[in-house]
Amino acid sequence: ILEKIAEELDLEASSASDDDEDDIENVIQNLAMEETAGDQDQSDDEEITSESVWSEYVGRHKTFPFSGPHGVQKDLPVEISPLESFFLVVVEVINHIVTETNRFAEQTIVSKEIRKYARISKWAPTDADEMKKILGLMLWMGLVRLNALPDYWANQGIYRQEIPRLTMSRNQLLLSMLHFNNNETDQRGDRLAKIQPLVDILQRKFQELMYPVNIS
Repeated sequence: ILEKIAEELDLEASSASDDDEDDIENVIQNLAMEETAGDQDQSDDEEITSESVWSEYVGRHKTFPFSGPHGVQKDLPVEISPLESFFLVVVEVINHIVTETNRFAEQTIVSKEIRKYARISKWAPTDADEMKKILGLMLWMGLVRLNALPDYWANQGIYRQEIPRLTMSRNQLLLSMLHFNNNETDQRGDRLAKIQPLVDILQRKFQELMYPVNIS
C-alpha cells in the first residue's frame, strides 16, 4: 500500500512540474510578444512625432490679387444720417417681410375654419409703416427687458412704458403672423429656409453698397 501511495505522489509531482514548466514557457512567450509590440508602438510614435513638427507657414500660401473697385459703391450725400444709411439696406427687407406676412395671414385664414370671434378674423393687411414700427419696437425691447410682452403695454404700475403705447397699440396678431418666407415654396429639410430670403437680400444689398478694401 505504501509503495502505491509513493508512486501516486511521484506521478502528481511530475505532472505539477510539467504544468509549471508550461506556465513558465507561456509567461516568457507573452513577455516577448509584449516587448515586441512595445517596440513597434514606440517606433510608430516616433514616426508620428517626426511628421507632426510645427513649422512657420511662409511663402507657401497662394495669393489672390484683388483689382476691383473698393469702398462705397454709390454716390451718397456727405451729411447722410445713420438712419438714412440704415434704410439703404433694410427698406427692401421690410417690404419683403410685409409681403410674406400678409401672404401667411391669408394662407392661415384659408386653411382654417375661422370662428366669428376668432382673433384672426380681425386681421387687416399690414404695410411698410406698421412694419417699421414693430421692428423698431423689437430693437427697443432688446434694450428694455421686461418679463412678458403684454408688460410693455401696461397702463399702470412699475411696468408702465410710454414708447410702446405711443408707437402702436398692442398687436399680438401681427407678431403671430410675422413671416419671412412662403411656406408653400420653401425647401423642406433646409434649416435656413424660413429666413433664407432675408439672408439673400442682405448679402446682395451689402455687395451693392460696399466693396471691402484690399488688404495685402
